[in-house]
Amino acid sequence: MKHIIFDKYVDKVCNTYRVSRDDLFSTSREYNIVTARQVLFYLSYKRGIIINEIMRLMKERGRDIRYPAIRNGIDKVQNALYDDRDLREYVEDMELSVYI
Repeated sequence: MKHIIFDKYVDKVCNTYRVSRDDLFSTSREYNIVTARQVLFYLSYKRGIIINEIMRLMKERGRDIRYPAIRNGIDKVQNALYDDRDLREYVEDMELSVYI
């Protein structure tokens, strides 16, 4: 069930940030791709997918990533939500659009 939610968030994040799935799961450090990836971590975590599960789901899709990187991404988005109204609106929209 969690993998279905995760994949729906992947699709939403890719559409919102206009990045491909390949880019999202790559090792690219382009700002837009990193931000999209961090938003994916945040949305997944907020939906109840634990960090170890996010790590596993990322690895299954080709991106081996460590716990601290995911935790850092979640924290960055969480902190940015207070200051960035546009980000807050994007995240809220993506949260509301994914349900099962």
